[in-house]
Amino acid sequence: MIHICDILCMGVSHEKVNSGFVYGLRLAFPDEKIRIYADKTHIDAIVSILKNDCINIGSIEFCPVNITSPSNLFCYPKYYILIKRIFKNVKQSGDNKIFFLSFNSMILHIIKKLKCESSFLDFKFAFVLHGSFEEVAETVKVPTSLPGAASSLSSLKKRLMFYPLSSWPRKMIKFIINRALLGYSNRVIAFYSRFFTLREQLYLHHSIDYRYISLSPHIMDNAQKHIDVMKLNIHMVTMPTLFHPPVKNERNPYPKFAIFGYGNPDILAKVLTSLSRLNLQGSYEVLIIGMNNSGLEGFLNVTTTSSGRRLNRSEMEGYARDVDLFLILHPPKTYELSCSASIFEALSYEKPIIHFDNDCINTYSTKESPIGFCSGSVEEFAENMADIINNYDAFLIDRNYLISNIKKLRDTYSIDNSKEEIFRVFTWPDQNERCN
Repeated sequence: MIHICDILCMGVSHEKVNSGFVYGLRLAFPDEKIRIYADKTHIDAIVSILKNDCINIGSIEFCPVNITSPSNLFCYPKYYILIKRIFKNVKQSGDNKIFFLSFNSMILHIIKKLKCESSFLDFKFAFVLHGSFEEVAETVKVPTSLPGAASSLSSLKKRLMFYPLSSWPRKMIKFIINRALLGYSNRVIAFYSRFFTLREQLYLHHSIDYRYISLSPHIMDNAQKHIDVMKLNIHMVTMPTLFHPPVKNERNPYPKFAIFGYGNPDILAKVLTSLSRLNLQGSYEVLIIGMNNSGLEGFLNVTTTSSGRRLNRSEMEGYARDVDLFLILHPPKTYELSCSASIFEALSYEKPIIHFDNDCINTYSTKESPIGFCSGSVEEFAENMADIINNYDAFLIDRNYLISNIKKLRDTYSIDNSKEEIFRVFTWPDQNERCN
């Protein structure tokens, strides 16, 4: 049996990549039953994605677990009890391997301590590395405080202007409570971060029984500058994505750009401000396919698709259908040790991109085979948008070439091509290694 575990994610967090790994494990181990331990809301999200992508995993069992927030002061003992219960469940089924779809340094510490117990000495693990892996870079600092009060009050004033005066007291009370809760959460996370740094936990009791999975080639290259990739058994499996069936791209009356998913409203506001200063000779639209549109209310040609609720996958796909390009707003020097799902969303829906000069995105949109337009600054990003707005017909000719490159990447990075590496990373020779 293949035991898959995610005791961090709730709801639609990581649901696309997690559903991809579930399918990849099915392809790698076609005759094995799959059991998934996760929060009920995350199980529902995975099931929804698989259904939306018309994927039938078969022979799968879901085990809902109650997970606690990492910002809970008592999260360590709660996670310890939960993980030990999962370990016992795995052992009772006659197995000794667990595939962790996500983890943090505290969870890794608990796992390594439990493995030292006689009952779990033969346990083996594969862990998917996500954003927290950025912590191993010496330049990354864990935030220990909230933004300044001035910026908080400025944000509050801006939002209050959109509501009637009579609702201000209730809004202000809610704002103050939310800030207090956020402050408490940040302090708890900072407290545990001081005790459990990821670098220390990766090396703690390390053995061949621990394997880690990076999601992009650029991560392997950059990680070598900070840690011993070979010693830590870090493997590379390109982010497994269930690509959407291709949809024919039609001509719009004017260019349509979109932010697909979380986005970055602060950077988008700077881009739109720069764009407004250029000599635009045509119309355009920027579609926010997600719920993160704070601070964009005053910009023309921006269309929001959510009134505050999270969109489901089918709704997002519907809005994306006639979009010309996706805007990926990750600045340089971000996603150096992690992989953004946004690039794979662009591949999935065959959308060319405008992006910044970023290691992660440059891995897939190269100078030799571009899938979009690289920008070295906010001003150049806006200029790339303006060029498409002013020369839409010329862009449509270029679009065919960019999409042909996207199709090649879809073939290269299909889950079918990753199943052998997934099999290798979750297969061990029969060895019994004890804790050091």
